[in-house]
Amino acid sequence: MDPSIKLARFVIRREGIVLVPYRDGKGFSIGCGHYLGEMAKPPKIEITVKQAVQKVLPHLVERADAVRKAIKVPVAQCQFDALMDLYYQGGRDGLEASCIHLNNRNPADKASCLASDQATVIEMLRWDTSADGTHMAGLLKRRGRDVAMFLAEEYGSDLDLVPAWKTVVPATYKPQPKDMFFVPVTDKDLIS
Repeated sequence: MDPSIKLARFVIRREGIVLVPYRDGKGFSIGCGHYLGEMAKPPKIEITVKQAVQKVLPHLVERADAVRKAIKVPVAQCQFDALMDLYYQGGRDGLEASCIHLNNRNPADKASCLASDQATVIEMLRWDTSADGTHMAGLLKRRGRDVAMFLAEEYGSDLDLVPAWKTVVPATYKPQPKDMFFVPVTDKDLIS
């Protein structure tokens, strides 16, 4: 199973597009969450919307092996995608903890599948903390969206407009809501 185009669009909408390096935990990212690494100051680079968007699907595909290895039972595309997003945004720990419950199912038994789905999404919701263990409202919302994807194949809006930023505050390297604008992104933009 591979990450879907729907997942790539979901990630782009949730991450937004920042055309210059921005603070991301201890390091810096650019585009739609493309991690540049830990460093004191970011490199002076700028990318285009097209460059940012076209990095998403390949980055998801690069990380798909870890998700495929963690999942030991058949799953629906939306379930795979939800676990991909958990891993893409939160790392291996949340993926492995969630898959313990997922892999505890008997695929031939509906009650077993329902119970493992319930335990899996409860576990997914626990991964709403920053690296230092602080619970974050934004991450809880993201996990809630992952749960909706996992259980109901809900990927969010099909609108083509995505929030974007050309600048960050120099002192914090964070984008500001007042500087946000919207850019159209279509499926064609992801793969061309």
